[in-house]
Amino acid sequence: METTTLKGYLEEIRDKLGENNPSLKKYYSWILDTMQEMTCEELTPEEKKHIQKIIDVVRNEHPEFPANKECYYNANLLTCFGKGKVKYVEGWCWDVIPFEHAWCKYKGKCFDPTALWNERWHKDIQYFGRQIPFKQLVKLAFEDKMHEIVSIIGKLYREECLE
Repeated sequence: METTTLKGYLEEIRDKLGENNPSLKKYYSWILDTMQEMTCEELTPEEKKHIQKIIDVVRNEHPEFPANKECYYNANLLTCFGKGKVKYVEGWCWDVIPFEHAWCKYKGKCFDPTALWNERWHKDIQYFGRQIPFKQLVKLAFEDKMHEIVSIIGKLYREECLE
């Protein structure tokens, strides 16, 4: 049977990997229990204008923004410079293949800063994730004093389920 939804894919991964590895079953069960399907929506012209103002501020300090294949970095920068109006979301995305990914929310609408300004609109891409509160994002993203922004889902899982 061919899976056609991202949630179905994650359920298959949980079931197949979980047969021999209870830790992975627990991890993917947590993913499925704490995340939800999301659809990125096209922003209105006014919303795009506001996001563009934030992007202009980001580009003053990070001229490479948005960086290709740097979704965590892109979503994190917009969230940090968005002064509470832009929210960080992390989880999985399914375009051609499923992969871990980060995107944003603005006024309740999901949008993908890594894909938003490229030629192909992302409305057919499936998203499955959860919004991460700003304080928790900053704590988890920078606790290792790393020089790059990476996924924090594993850290979030350890914090919520293993400690």
